[in-house]
Amino acid sequence: MLYTLDSTPLATKYERAFGELRRIYWWIRWSRFHKDVRRHYRRAQKEKARLVGLGFDQELIRLYCLWMRRPKNEQREKRFYEALERPEQLSLF
Repeated sequence: MLYTLDSTPLATKYERAFGELRRIYWWIRWSRFHKDVRRHYRRAQKEKARLVGLGFDQELIRLYCLWMRRPKNEQREKRFYEALERPEQLSLF
């Protein structure tokens, strides 16, 4: 398991930072009307831009959003956590 400089697990750091994104995708899944879904996708896009501005990796954000669209899909969850455990991929750019 990877740790940050303040000795907290890296997965915990991402779970805390992605809390708002998780909440937005919950609303996307439970929205009944198309106009509401569009509105929530716009909010998700702004939240993704904010996270990129804070220095989070775009690929991890993309994988997390794919997982949150369908949280019961175990393969997407597995891909997110595999990407989280690969530090060499996070430092390429």
